[in-house]
Amino acid sequence: ITQFYVNVSESQKTDVLTRLLETETTPGEAVLIFHRTKVGAAELTAKLQARGYAAEAMHGDMSQAQREALIKRLKNGRVE
Repeated sequence: ITQFYVNVSESQKTDVLTRLLETETTPGEAVLIFHRTKVGAAELTAKLQARGYAAEAMHGDMSQAQREALIKRLKNGRVE
């Protein structure tokens, strides 16, 4: 497991994150990105999807079955 901490301004976060995804991951590699809020996770997911990533958000309001289905998609390579 590799962890990154990069201190950037709010306006730079998505650009820096996508740059890290492009330079630090290999095709087919899965990445978990933690966000403090459900709304923030949804917003980040939408931004990553707009940039062509197969991203999905997982949060505490999801049922266990929904979370397990998401993890299965991640393992099967349908979610990055």
